[in-house]
Amino acid sequence: MGLPVNLIANWVKYRNKGGKFNDKLAVRKIFGMTSQLFDHLDSFIIFPEKLVVAFRPAVEHSSPKTAGRFKCDTIFHPAYVTKGKPGEFMLEINNTDSISLLKIPGIGPVLASRIIRYRNLLGGFYAVTQLNEVYGMNRENTPAVAACLTVNRSNLKIFNINFSTIQELGRHPYIGYRTARKLLRLRDKKGKFLSADDLSSVVAPDSLTRLTPYLKFTQ
Repeated sequence: MGLPVNLIANWVKYRNKGGKFNDKLAVRKIFGMTSQLFDHLDSFIIFPEKLVVAFRPAVEHSSPKTAGRFKCDTIFHPAYVTKGKPGEFMLEINNTDSISLLKIPGIGPVLASRIIRYRNLLGGFYAVTQLNEVYGMNRENTPAVAACLTVNRSNLKIFNINFSTIQELGRHPYIGYRTARKLLRLRDKKGKFLSADDLSSVVAPDSLTRLTPYLKFTQ
């Protein structure tokens, strides 16, 4: 994220001592946080949804031994979310929310939040396999998760690389600030980019392949 080491240390130290952030103002008050850094982070900060605990019978009360037993489910208010099986339902990955993602076996609250956050950074998913890039995603579980998801590419957020700022380019997971600076220098030197090939001297081949669906070059 481009944060200075002293700010990271203060952030982690506060959290390790039991400190929690209830709103963005609390993040703004971290020692070492400047207005410029906060503006850079602002759009990426999310807070967990409020959790509600619901109790329901764990089993059918077929015998005195099981009567009265309850299972505790942690769910997201206001919707009661139950786990489904692959193929029982389909979600469009670029329109769904974290609550709906919890219906998919293998996806819990933390992973659901990470998927939504990464989707926002990318500008949407153009392939379900991009979920493998989400921290904490188990590759062995990806096929089962993919069976519950569809992708609508029309929902991608396309950006014009000829007019994008260093902040806009640097925030994208397939670019980063180091490459963004190189791109701007190349653009200033040679003029507007006409195709993805014009980026090949700066962007690594693998990253360029993944990045291309998000790019447009027209004025």
